[in-house]
Amino acid sequence: MHRKSQRNVHDSIACKLLVAFICMSVNTFAVPASASSHTAAASETGQTISSVPEFAVATVKLSAPDMQGQGISMKEGRFAATNFTVKDLIAFAYGIHASQLQNLPKWANVIKFDIQGVPDSETRLDLSSYKLMLQKLLATRWNLRFHTKLDEIPVFELTALKTEKKLQKSDPMTPGPGLLNMRLIEAGMEIVGRNANIDEFASTLQSAVFDKPVVNSTGLVGRFDFNIVFTPDERVFGGAPIPHRESWDAPSFFTAIAQVGLKITSTRKQINTIVVDSVEQPSPN
Repeated sequence: MHRKSQRNVHDSIACKLLVAFICMSVNTFAVPASASSHTAAASETGQTISSVPEFAVATVKLSAPDMQGQGISMKEGRFAATNFTVKDLIAFAYGIHASQLQNLPKWANVIKFDIQGVPDSETRLDLSSYKLMLQKLLATRWNLRFHTKLDEIPVFELTALKTEKKLQKSDPMTPGPGLLNMRLIEAGMEIVGRNANIDEFASTLQSAVFDKPVVNSTGLVGRFDFNIVFTPDERVFGGAPIPHRESWDAPSFFTAIAQVGLKITSTRKQINTIVVDSVEQPSPN
């Protein structure tokens, strides 16, 4: 593989992992069937419309034509998304896979935007609050309107094996939210889970590893600690050719996940999808 193309592969995977780790806390897709995305978001979380945080100031600009990769940052009370299409923004805001989006105009998957936003509150906000704010911004600046429907589409289904190999339960006294991390090690790629629930794990797989929605059908509840070490092949990362290191001797992801009592299968299932009724290009500012 040429050095340039090899770098592009690594950049692509790095971008997917960055977004995946930010998306990790989105556990399930629960968008209501409503014409107004930000009003719907408020009702789903039990908040009143007036209590939903919003951006006091938000700028939307076209991304530079030669911009590579994507990035999201939430630092020092500011939100920034770089080089995102509307399709990417909706998927991130609602915690879904892009294949769960229907009826988008072609430009929504081509034109890329940079967003800078400052919340209207000085209170420290969590990820779910930023997602609600982005949902509201999509409704006001892009005039996004949609409804939801059940549709049978290709997915990966995560199930629990009936074997002695089980996930290790986390210490119930462990404080704070779950941690999921993916890194390169000597033997291959490693997914590290600490105090993580399976919805979080499925969300990370959906965002970073697979090119389809991942449905959690394990029935497992609680939080777990695990390490999954695998060698990437053509079935992960969208089939991107991964330059292997000579030291990599770990099994495939599908074999590695079985070692912690889990199985993932390509199938078709009925799941919620977003059907876009209307969306408009914003006036950049």
